[in-house]
Amino acid sequence: MAPEVLQFERYDGKVDMWSVGVILFELLNGCPPFPGRTNVQVLKNINSSTCLPFDQLILSRLHPDSVDMCSKLLSRNPVVGKQYGRLSVLFKVKEEHERRG
Repeated sequence: MAPEVLQFERYDGKVDMWSVGVILFELLNGCPPFPGRTNVQVLKNINSSTCLPFDQLILSRLHPDSVDMCSKLLSRNPVVGKQYGRLSVLFKVKEEHERRG
């Protein structure tokens, strides 16, 4: 769950992008990015994290764009803009894909 949900704050569709980021991280790394037995532990791990805990052996084999996308989707402070934020990251990937043809 997104930090906003875990903290009982108001939230919008951006929390769905957080979920996409969690799923992407799990697919790439094989485990959740912020494990915990309870929601409190998960939130504590989210808040204390300074970077995503990719396994170094796996990280070296991942495409930098996939790591970048995961980092943006799991941004603790999402900014909805042209270059950053949980929502805009998907549009950026689409634009880059279209440019590459």
